[in-house]
Formats: sequence, structure tokens, C-alpha cells
Amino acid sequence: MGFERLTSVLQNKMSNYDTDVFMPIFDDIQKIILEPLVATGARPYSGKIGLEDVDRVDMAYRVVADHIRTLSFAIFDSSRPSNEHREYVLRRILRRAVRHGKEILKAEEGFFNGLVSSVSRVMGHVFTELKEHEKKITEIIKEEEASFCKTLAKKLFAFYFQNKLFLSLQDAFILWATYGFPVDLTQLMAEEQGLVVDVDGFNKAMKEARDISKNAQNKQAGGTIVMDADATSTLHKMGVSATNDSFKYIWFQGHESELKGIYTGSAFLESSASGDNVGLVLASTSFYAAQGGQIFDTGIIEGSFGTFNVWNVQIYGGFVLHIGSLSAETGEVSVGDKVTCKVVDYERRKLIAPNHTCTHMLNFVLKEVLGDHIDQKGSIVLPEKLRFDFSHVGKPVDAEELRKIEYIVNTQIKDELEIKGLRAVFGEVYPDPVRVVAIGRRVEDLLDDPENDQWSSLSSEFCGRQFQLVGYLDQEILFWKE
Repeated sequence: MGFERLTSVLQNKMSNYDTDVFMPIFDDIQKIILEPLVATGARPYSGKIGLEDVDRVDMAYRVVADHIRTLSFAIFDSSRPSNEHREYVLRRILRRAVRHGKEILKAEEGFFNGLVSSVSRVMGHVFTELKEHEKKITEIIKEEEASFCKTLAKKLFAFYFQNKLFLSLQDAFILWATYGFPVDLTQLMAEEQGLVVDVDGFNKAMKEARDISKNAQNKQAGGTIVMDADATSTLHKMGVSATNDSFKYIWFQGHESELKGIYTGSAFLESSASGDNVGLVLASTSFYAAQGGQIFDTGIIEGSFGTFNVWNVQIYGGFVLHIGSLSAETGEVSVGDKVTCKVVDYERRKLIAPNHTCTHMLNFVLKEVLGDHIDQKGSIVLPEKLRFDFSHVGKPVDAEELRKIEYIVNTQIKDELEIKGLRAVFGEVYPDPVRVVAIGRRVEDLLDDPENDQWSSLSSEFCGRQFQLVGYLDQEILFWKE
């Protein structure tokens, strides 16, 4: 039984929304709506549902209260609304709540972020992070709410006053893809105006868009062979252990291993001939799999069969999959063969490694220049460039700040600070050994004196491949923002 349901039982209420978990938020919603600047306001919450809720006001109360709670908890847990992946769900949740508040409760622009304090007051005595991060949560929601409201009025005007009887899938898809309107909201808005939405066409367009996105990701990754949960489960049943990839940190040495599995993308084989694109699972490897935004290694694997060209390396459930094909003159490769990771393309790796190091330096410098509120949201590390995604509340990064970021990073490069590494086990929090690097000091020094204020001026993080000296990076690093 969930928390809200248990509360309703203990308080002898028929609905979760009638408990003291939600009622104080409902009261605050009405107080905000009934401010003097608002010409019309909503009636108090009465607990009506379905057909009894003729004006749909109670439904809107529930949507707004539930969604402000969801967003408040998600944001203090280091997420935030955006246009990609899981965080796009948060953006849709926020926009759904804002739309219900404005259209049904007749709230003014900016009402939604004002409810963060209500959630903090109701839940903050237990979830203290809500109080600690209340200002940050409010600022993020305020910024996102303002961005949505800029397009909301314009799109709703066009939507309501176009002389249409039927909303095409193109209309619905544009509302979803460009303005963040979920199809259920579009359908609801259309029904209010007596319009019909081509939902089947929309769903078909959605599937096509997702297929295009998936194919583009596969093309960028260099292959389409993917191991799902069933495949990794099969490996476990075959008695295959997770791949030992600790040898990826050793440069310029061949690594001997044993072939444990051959995967086609749909089945495991005992052997494979030249011309087939397959994925090889080894007992251990010196290849670096794509992870944490960093691209994979490429190279060859050799054995008595000949040569296997590796052009993609991925990791699934601890199993490193070397994707590629046998050379034309090669014989048959079989499970159990002894192999050697003979050549990793170290020239390519030498282009990737400095970009990896720069992500750590950039993460540190962004906090120095813009503030501690900066959170890394992702990165892409390629041979020719890196992309660093981060959250930043407030005004956009200006030219002077960008120049300062460039200057500090380039100064660290010119100072040729040494990169120190340490592998450590962090018990239940990090069950596997993790690798920590610090730029400029030994990690052991940081651990011996963790309260030293000097460490705040150093970059120290979990990471993968690095150069030993920052000076190996090119001396001029240029940044731009998108």
C-alpha cells in the first residue's frame, strides 16, 4: 500500500486527495489564484470526480497539486525538464499542469512555481532536501513555466480560432514535437472546440519518428547489434561471467583472452564465418566500450582463425560486446577460441582521451565561473570534439563568462598539471571498484585531508581514460555554446 493510500485509510478519507497531504496545497492554489491581480478565480476544491465535476475545476486542482509535487521531488533529485529522454516527461508534466491552471482555474502566468513553497511546507519536515533546495526548484520551474507561456498564448489563439472540423496528424505532431503538448492534451483541447484529432495517424507518426531516431543512434554508434535483457540472461545461463574490462586502462599492449560468446543480434552461435556481422563476448578485454558519453575503441582481435575487425564496442549488463566482422581471408571463429586484443587503435584513442580529460576540467571550471548550482547532464566525447551538457538557471552564459572559462582551462593545460589516479571500493554505494582522478594532486592527499579548503580548487571525479599530464592536451581549447 502506497503512502497516500495509507494516509487516506488512517484519516478515514475516501480519496488520497482529501487527506492533509494534498488539501493544504489545494488551499494554496486557490490563494494564489484569488490574488487581487486576477480578475476571476476558481471555486474552492470540493472533491468532485467524473460527471459530477461539471466545470472540471476539481480535476484541475488535482492535476496541478500532483504535478507540482512530482516536479519538486524530481528536481531536488538532480533532474530537470528538458527536451530529451526521461526529462522530457518532466517538461510534459509541467506544461500539462500550467495549461490546466491557466485554462480551467484561470490562473495568471507564473502561478505554478509559487506552489513549490507549499510542497516544501507540507513535505519538507520529512524530506529536508525540499527546504534546502526550495529556491533552486522554484527558479527552474519558473524558467520553464515562462518559456512555455511564451508559446502557449500564441498557439492556443491559433488553435481555438482556426476554422477547422478536423485536427490533422501534422497539427497534433507539431504541437507535441515543437511545443510539448502531449496528444491527450491536444485531444482534450480539440474536443472542447468540437474538433476531432487523428489519433491513429499521430501514433503512426510517433512510431516513425522513434524509428528514425533509433536508426540514427545506431548509425552514430557504428552498428545495430544490441543485447537486450533476454540476451544477457542467456549468457548467465550459459555460465558466462561478466567481462573483465580493467585492462582497458593499459595502453600499447596486446591482451590475451578467450571467446565466450558469438551474438548475431537475435541468437547466440557456436561459430561464425567471414562476412557475418556479429558481436563477440570475451572473458576479458582491453577495448573501451562506449559509456558515460565517451565513444568506443576500434581495432582488431586475432586468433588461430585470423583477424576480426572491431568497429564498435558496447557494454550490456556487464558484458562487453565487440561488434564487427571477420576479414575476407579469415576462417571460422568459434566459442572457446583463444584470442588476442592485438591492436587497439591507439592513435584514435589519443584523440579521445584529452577530450575526456577536458570534460572533467570543464565541469570544474563551470562551477567556478557560473556557480555551484551547475549540474552535468551528459556529455559526448569523440576523437574530434567533445560536447558537455549542463543545467544552468538564470541568464544565459555570456561572452565574457565564456572567455573566462576558456582562459582557466587553457591555463591548466599550460601549467601541465599531473593527473593522479586511484581505484577504490565504496562498499554498498558503489559495489564495483571505481576509478577516481584528481588533476594537480594525488587522490590519496585528498582522502587524507578531506576538509582542506585547497581541494575546492581541484577537479576530482570518478572517470575512465585519461592522459597522465594535462599538458599533453593541445594548448588552445575553444568553447562555444548552443
